[in-house]
Amino acid sequence: MIADSLLKWLSKRGVYAQGYADDGVVLVIGIVLSTVCEIMQRAVKGIEEWCTSHQLTVNPTKTEMVLFTRRQKIGQMKRITFYEQELTCVKQVKYLGVILDCKLN
Repeated sequence: MIADSLLKWLSKRGVYAQGYADDGVVLVIGIVLSTVCEIMQRAVKGIEEWCTSHQLTVNPTKTEMVLFTRRQKIGQMKRITFYEQELTCVKQVKYLGVILDCKLN
């Protein structure tokens, strides 16, 4: 219930966010990769600030990032940092027991 205010805050900024128990997902949709990265960085920074104000933390080493696309050529992603640690882009992620790969197969 505490995280509900964070999910509402993210949705007001045009970012899709979903939470279940202690798992969460943030989804940014767009065409221009640099814009998507900028929006995600702002969302991640907002999550950090929200956590600080509610005396909570998120483990950045358990945070994974996936770029879902069917494009053959992908431009260079901008660096996304979370709690001063750079997030690495992985090819697949497991969320609520479902494995999602970057090509959505």
